[in-house]
Amino acid sequence: MPLEKLRAIVLQGDPLEELGGGVPAEGTRPVAELRIGGDRLVTYLDSKSCGLAVTGPGEVGFGLKAAWPEDDGDAQIDLPGGPYAEASMSSSERHSAWARLSCGKRAMVLEYGARDARAATSGARGAISVVRPRDGKTWFVVVGPKDVRAGIAAKLSAWRPADQPR
Repeated sequence: MPLEKLRAIVLQGDPLEELGGGVPAEGTRPVAELRIGGDRLVTYLDSKSCGLAVTGPGEVGFGLKAAWPEDDGDAQIDLPGGPYAEASMSSSERHSAWARLSCGKRAMVLEYGARDARAATSGARGAISVVRPRDGKTWFVVVGPKDVRAGIAAKLSAWRPADQPR
């Protein structure tokens, strides 16, 4: 099943509006939500891309967007469900939080560096799986159909910083 066929979830509030990102593209719909510590991560899809909105209490949030990959020649990440196109960001205002979003036609993979290495996850909603690899500081969030998520999660669960699944 393609990623674009995922069901939308209903959100309380609009993280895109909280970011001040203006009017979202037509057809933008949230497909998964998760909290890591005090941060709220919401993944979105539209007709041309995958997106992520990160907000936290009393802090400036940030967003990422990656277009659907054009073809297999764009592959930069070696995970099932690809090829993937990527976008990444770190924000000095967010005190070391950073994110990398990989957008594929069958899955979206988010690598998230939480400010607090002991942060816990909660409130997972949508077609989402969460993997915390051995380094203990990075979270992987996988959005997509269950079978694709399972294959990606299996590969990421053994990830170590030196492995870099790229």
